[in-house]
Formats: sequence, structure tokens, C-alpha cells
Amino acid sequence: MRLERLVPKFFTYKQVAEILNVPVCEVQELVAEGLLSQTKLLTRWRISETELVEFIRKVHNADCECN
Repeated sequence: MRLERLVPKFFTYKQVAEILNVPVCEVQELVAEGLLSQTKLLTRWRISETELVEFIRKVHNADCECN
């Protein structure tokens, strides 16, 4: 198995904002509200791919329950 498959991916706030199609300040708000978790890598905060996918699933499921 390749090492790349074992190492989780991490995104900057800007990358997450682009993926979610929202402003960076909204990503910051999601983190501040505890709706999106971050991880400190050395001296910088990042959001893991796993956390981002879980957040998207929660939002999608919440949207589906309202219909």
C-alpha cells in the first residue's frame, strides 16, 4: 500500500471555502461554533478531509430531513 493512501489530507480555510463555495469568514464561523473541527499541524490550523466530508454529510442529512 502506498504511503499517500495512509496519510490524511488537510485543507486550509481558503481551500475549504472554495470547496463549500462560501467566504473564508464563514468557514471561520463554522470552526468557532464547533460545527467544523480543525487540527494544528506544526504552527498552522488545518481542516482534515475526514472532518470536511463528515460536516458535508451532516449538512446534507439535515437538509434531507427538512423536506
